[in-house]
Amino acid sequence: MALMDIFRPKWKNSDQEVRKAAIEQLTDQAILAEIAKTDKECAVCQVAVKRLTDQALLAEIVKTNKKSEVREAAVEKISDQALLAEIARTDRDMYVCVKALQRMTDQALIIEIAKKYRAEELQEKVVSLVSDKSLLSSIALGSMSGRARLAAADKLADQAAAQAAYADIAKNVFGGDFDVRPAATDKITDRAILNDLAKTASDIEVRWRALLKLNDQEAFALAIKNDKDARLRLAILEKLREQTALADVAKNDTSWLNRGVAASLLKDQALAQAVFLELATKSDIWHIRRDAAKKLTDKSVLAEITKNDNNQEVRHAAVSRLSELAPLADVDQGQARINVDRPICSGCSLELKSTGSMFGSGQVVILGGGSTEQAQDDYTQFAGSLCFQCRKVFCPTCLGEQVDRCPVCRGEVMPAFKSALRKLSGL
Repeated sequence: MALMDIFRPKWKNSDQEVRKAAIEQLTDQAILAEIAKTDKECAVCQVAVKRLTDQALLAEIVKTNKKSEVREAAVEKISDQALLAEIARTDRDMYVCVKALQRMTDQALIIEIAKKYRAEELQEKVVSLVSDKSLLSSIALGSMSGRARLAAADKLADQAAAQAAYADIAKNVFGGDFDVRPAATDKITDRAILNDLAKTASDIEVRWRALLKLNDQEAFALAIKNDKDARLRLAILEKLREQTALADVAKNDTSWLNRGVAASLLKDQALAQAVFLELATKSDIWHIRRDAAKKLTDKSVLAEITKNDNNQEVRHAAVSRLSELAPLADVDQGQARINVDRPICSGCSLELKSTGSMFGSGQVVILGGGSTEQAQDDYTQFAGSLCFQCRKVFCPTCLGEQVDRCPVCRGEVMPAFKSALRKLSGL
């Protein structure tokens, strides 16, 4: 307690808790108004306002007090409808405006004020104050924020009107309410409306959600043929199973990616392979060529890709695919054997060229530890490499630029000496 508190009235005490307790006992409207206007603590001002009943003093506080919490407390005590409407129109704090609107009884006036006050949060809150059916319908189909319109449509008892409102929101709400359009679409059950949205909505997310709710192969086929957005057409491919539509996409879609995905879903393998061939050899996007090469079955085309494509990843994919299609040569009773004298590339099926003996036949080779050995043909080296991990042999072309790694399993490779080829073949 401060010394001067002895000489002050308790509502001026230095301790705000003492002041608040004292104010609870006051009835003098002038003193209460003075406290509400001048006390430095907002909580004390609010206690004083709650004790006020004089409408003129409350109006003065709302108009002049700088603390929004104090103005909001004063609004809770005001009953004059015209004054409440003025506060709702003019106060600079949204929560004070909402409090004024909540105390108003004229729902039409509430909506009129909310339309002029562009804060979306306020407009959405106003909908909870409205129960009149015609007013709700005017909000749902009107010019207020998307969220306010959606909230109003949710309160409509007339389902046909609600569906029409949802459709209009899905099509025509723009600006910051972009997430409202898909939300409105999710509430639509009318298939005619959904069909229209799938064809004409400007928002790709609305078109997609409409298609998902329709879940109809005919609708998917129509959309994938006519929609201008390649992203949506790609998404539709996850749902489309109609073979005629898939064939049309595989042959004619403007997106290389979409054509490849559609070809993968075709039952007509001849057409699928024709599409993969075009993608693997003509696309200007390397990963499209790579993915197509992984699905090709034409070995001659794959061999050309291993030699001529300008991208290492594409060439490796072709080598890997060739290895899948043409396993190691000279298969004897199911056991893969390598012709150690004429090894064949597991990628392009071409014979590896001999580069001659590493030492020269008949020369003495010092092996270390004082031992010697006469060089045999086991030291003959071929132009290429071999991988013990996946048991494959590759020519330099199929091996590509990364000469120390297998293009199939990415394991380490070693030079193709005849001795290593014997070991690899199990001889």
